[in-house]
Amino acid sequence: MDKKMRVMTERPLNAETPNAALHTWITDNDVFFKRNQGQIPESTVSLADWRLSVEGLVKKNLVLTFEDLFRLPKVAAADTLECSGNSRSLLAEKAPGNPWTIGGVGNAIWGGIWLKDLLEKAGLQDNAHHVGFEGFDKAMGSAGIKFIRSIPIEKAMSSTLLAYEMNGQPLPLKHGYPLRALALGWTGANCVKWLKKISVLDKPFEGFFMDKVYRVFQKGQDPKSGEVVKDIQVKSIIVEPAKGQVLPAGIVERLMPARPELKKSKCRSTMVPPGIRPS
Repeated sequence: MDKKMRVMTERPLNAETPNAALHTWITDNDVFFKRNQGQIPESTVSLADWRLSVEGLVKKNLVLTFEDLFRLPKVAAADTLECSGNSRSLLAEKAPGNPWTIGGVGNAIWGGIWLKDLLEKAGLQDNAHHVGFEGFDKAMGSAGIKFIRSIPIEKAMSSTLLAYEMNGQPLPLKHGYPLRALALGWTGANCVKWLKKISVLDKPFEGFFMDKVYRVFQKGQDPKSGEVVKDIQVKSIIVEPAKGQVLPAGIVERLMPARPELKKSKCRSTMVPPGIRPS
């Protein structure tokens, strides 16, 4: 089967995970879908020079090195990441944006630290209600609008990672090296890459990528009044047999232990794929 990614745009890079790579629970880093609003850094930043700042409504501003992060307790989590526009091209009513089919999704084992550990180290002020993330990627277009997003403090303190590993490897450059936010169970738009600054705020960050997009709103409605897209909705996809594939009659392969009274039988299909399990 073809494992070549389907590239929708080169600048910025937006590409789908091929169907053949979705047969297993874990998606390979090389073919994990890529969604960007800005320009991917041309080279990896030196870890000796990289710094992460934590500022805003905190009792103590922090400037952290990569070694500082390594000293904190490491955690690992399996998490499904999906573009909020996944399957857009399959909608009955056409919508603007990249024409994703089913490949705007992947599942990985992420390694890093809990965001709450840094926020507790900095100390939160009483009016701290949201946390903003900014990366060092460059904005594209004449307007030069940076991709900055924020999440509620409850999400930041309960289930958000700062990830520096992906499937046991250092975070790849195209997926945010050396550090990305990962709001577990939320869409990729809430998981800013190439982190350099975390800002604690009293309200959601105000900007194009918070107020104009990644919201659900009706025609004629002010996008800012729409609901922010957060949770990944449960869905399923069929990855085998492939569309148009003809299979010969044969033995059904069991993927899970069968009850003793059930035996293999003849039929015209071969298996039900495991697909991607939500975290």
